[in-house]
This record gives sequence, C-alpha cells and structure tokens, in this order.
Amino acid sequence: MMQQRGMIGGLRSRLPILAGAVVIVGVLAFAFGPTVERKVFGKTPPGVTQLSSIDQLRTDFNRDARSTRLVMIFSPT
Repeated sequence: MMQQRGMIGGLRSRLPILAGAVVIVGVLAFAFGPTVERKVFGKTPPGVTQLSSIDQLRTDFNRDARSTRLVMIFSPT
C-alpha cells in the first residue's frame, strides 16, 4: 500500500512537467508542421476548391454526377 502512494505522489509531482512538454510539442508542431505553408503563404491544400460564386459550385457539382461528393461550408463568423 505504501508503494502505491509513493507512485501516485511521484506522478502528481511530474504531471505539470509532462503537461508543459505536451503543450510545447503541440505549439511546435503547429508552428512548423505541414500547415505552415498554408498559414504563411495562403495556399489552398490539394483537393480543396475555393469558390467565388454559386455558379462555380453548381458547375463543379454537376460535372461529377456519378461520383460521391463532399461539400463543406466554412463560415468566417
């Protein structure tokens, strides 16, 4: 019983260090990961189409009539 309390107490003392390391790794992965090109240069990822009108959406949608399509709408607000 005494050994379990020692392990739990040791884990609690290491928890802030572990949490800090996870946060630092997450920030670095976000800052220098594969999205940096999109964030810095504003490039669209492959396979994603930026639409400027509803007619463009209609044309692209109707062109691929026999394939499965996914339409995702992102609102800036």
